[in-house]
Amino acid sequence: MKHLIKKASDVTKINLLVYGNPGTGKTHLVGSAADSGLRTLILDSDKGTMTIRNTSADVIQLTSFSQLVEAVRWLTEEGHKEYDLVALDNLTESQKQHVDELKIQHGKKFGLHSWGRVMEGSRFAIKALRDLPCHSIMITHAKEVLDELNGRNMVKVRPALHGSSLPHEVGGFFDLVGYSHTYSKTGENIEYRLGFAAANDRHICKDR
Repeated sequence: MKHLIKKASDVTKINLLVYGNPGTGKTHLVGSAADSGLRTLILDSDKGTMTIRNTSADVIQLTSFSQLVEAVRWLTEEGHKEYDLVALDNLTESQKQHVDELKIQHGKKFGLHSWGRVMEGSRFAIKALRDLPCHSIMITHAKEVLDELNGRNMVKVRPALHGSSLPHEVGGFFDLVGYSHTYSKTGENIEYRLGFAAANDRHICKDR
C-alpha cells in the first residue's frame, strides 16, 4: 500500500465535464488541447470532429455504445499510454446510441430494466474515463430541468442526460465542471465562454 502514496501536490491530472448547447465551442476546446501539444484522443459519437479537422488530435468515430465500451476497455488496459488527454464528445449522443441498441435487443420488452442498463452503462463510461491516468474531458449537451428548491419550482440548466438523478449528480464525478455558452452585446461579435463559477443556482459549475 505504501507504494501508492504520493504527495497531493504531485497530483496534476485534470478531469473536466463541459456541458452546453450545440455551437458554443465545446469541441473546439478539445481541439485547442491538441493544438497546445497534448497527445489527444477524441471518442466521437457526435460527428463533430470536422470542426477541428486541422488539429493533430486522433479520433475514434463511434457508431454504437458497444464501440464506446470497447474503446474504454482498451484505454483502461493500455491505450491510455499513448495519450495525454482523452475526450468523449459526447455522452448525450452515446446515451442515445445505447437506447437505440437496447430497443433493438429488447424489442417490445424495452422498459424499466432497459433504462437501468442505460444508467449503468453511462456511469461505467463516466467513471472509467475519469479514472484514466491521463487528463480527461467529457462533453454533454445542456437541458433545462424543473427542480424544487425551498418549496418552489425552479428551472435549472443541467447536463442533458437520461435519468432522474444522473443530470444532477454527474458534476460530483469531476474536479472541474464548466458551462459552455455564447455571449454578445448588441452590435458586437459573439464571444464563446466557459464558466466555472455560477452566479446563481441555475447552473452547476465547479472549480477546485
